[in-house]
Amino acid sequence: GGRMMTMLTTATAMGATGARLRPHGLTFRPLEKADLAQASALEARCFPPDEAASPEQVAFRQANAPAYVRGGFADDGSIVAIIMGTCLKGSPRRLEEASMKTHEEDGDGPLTLYIHSVAVDEPRRRRGIGAALVRDYMDEIARDPRCARVQEARLICKVDKLDLYACCGFNLVGRSPVVHGVDPWFEMVQQVSAQRQEPFLQVNAFAAEPFCGNPAAIMFTHRGGDAGWMQGVAKEHNLAETSFLQPHAEGSNSDSISTWDLRWFSPACEVGLCGHATLAAAHALWETGRAPRGALRFHTREAGVLGAEDTGDGYVRLDLP
Repeated sequence: GGRMMTMLTTATAMGATGARLRPHGLTFRPLEKADLAQASALEARCFPPDEAASPEQVAFRQANAPAYVRGGFADDGSIVAIIMGTCLKGSPRRLEEASMKTHEEDGDGPLTLYIHSVAVDEPRRRRGIGAALVRDYMDEIARDPRCARVQEARLICKVDKLDLYACCGFNLVGRSPVVHGVDPWFEMVQQVSAQRQEPFLQVNAFAAEPFCGNPAAIMFTHRGGDAGWMQGVAKEHNLAETSFLQPHAEGSNSDSISTWDLRWFSPACEVGLCGHATLAAAHALWETGRAPRGALRFHTREAGVLGAEDTGDGYVRLDLP
C-alpha cells in the first residue's frame, strides 16, 4: 500500500465518429448524397416556404460540410429528422443571413458552427426525438477530429423552442437581428470546447508530501472501449501510466464492495498490470466520491480481479496477483 497526493485538472476528449443507434429506434448518422432527396423533402414539409432551405442549399451543405449534416433514420431507411450546419472562420460572431449560405473550413484557426435546420417529421414529433438529435449532434461535433477547430455553436429559434435548446446545453444570447419569415428569432450559443473535456486526476502514489512519489493519471471513462482514444490520452498525459476506470457492468454482489473495470496505458501501449496506477485509481474513486470508502474490486483484461481496501489510516491495501 502507500500514501497519495492528488491534483485535479481536465483532459481533452477524442473519439471515433459515425452511425449510432439512439433511443426511439432511430440511427443517427451523417447524411450521404443518396439521402438528399429525402432530406430536402423533409425540410420542405417542416418549414414554411420562406424559411425552408432549398434542395440546392441542402446539397451544398452535404457536399461542403459533411461533418455538420446529420439525420435520424428509421429501420426502413427513411429519414425522420435532420440537423444541418456550416462553419465560418475567425472569432465567434452573431449569426447572420450570410452565415447560412457559405461554409469556411480551410486553413487554420478557430471555427464557429452555425446550425441552420433542426427538423423532425410531423408524425414523430413530441417524442423527444428533436432533443436526442441535437444532443447526438453536439456530442459528435465534440468527438469528431474533423470538427476539432469548432469553438462554439450558434443557432436561432423561435420563442417556443427556447426551452428545448436550453435542455440541450444552449444559452440564450438575445433576440436575433435575422429576419427570416414573419416571426421573431432568438439566438442561442453552446461552447463546444467545454464538451471536449473529461475530468481526471493526477495522483502521486507512495507520496508523503506534494511533488514526490510515483505519478499516474486517472480517467473515469473507457469511452465505449475505444482503445485508440485511451492510447491518445495516455500519450498526451505522458506519465508512466494512465488508469482508465468505468463501473463494472455486472455491479457488485455486496453493498460494501464497489466494482470497476480498469485498464492501464503507457504513452506507448496498453499494459497488463500496474501496481502504482491501481493504488492511484482506488484513491481517486474515494476522493471524488465515485465509490464509498471501503473495499474495491477491479476487473482487468489480463491480471484478473484485483482488490483494494482503505485501511483508515491514510494507506491503501492492494490484493495483486
